[in-house]
Amino acid sequence: MNNSNTSKTEPLAICSLVLGILSIFFLIFTALPAIICGHIARKRIRNNTTLTGRGMALAGLIIGYVSLSLTVLALVPILVMSNMANTDKHYYDVAKAQRSAQNICSVASLARIAGYTNTWETKERAIQEIRTGIFINSQSFESGSDMSSEEIESASKHLNLVDGQLLYVP
Repeated sequence: MNNSNTSKTEPLAICSLVLGILSIFFLIFTALPAIICGHIARKRIRNNTTLTGRGMALAGLIIGYVSLSLTVLALVPILVMSNMANTDKHYYDVAKAQRSAQNICSVASLARIAGYTNTWETKERAIQEIRTGIFINSQSFESGSDMSSEEIESASKHLNLVDGQLLYVP
């Protein structure tokens, strides 16, 4: 018996189904190709009545879209948490710089109270002198000697030199 009405399965329908199944494991990397192949296969099947595989193309599309949606839904909280962590780190760094600046300014004030009379010409010179230590009447006044140059630079943004005195500026 010769069947003249032979039908052939659209290869992209099979490809869409396989890629859709793989997208369960490989997420977006195979979900997008599954969706693309599924749409092309459905269009070819619709335009050519001798082609079959409509169900496979549809299944590949559905699985691909579900995997793509789940990937996006999983990425949103990750991106939000990552952004929150960066924001928290920024506020932590600013608070640390402000505390360091307050410590340097406090030590400068204590040295003045103890009798230090020299005036500083630049903020950098004042910070450097306080970091290496000011010695008055057998007392040592120092702050920031354990800070890195980046920490000192950040703290320096919160200090001003006015009339030879270091002042803290929030």
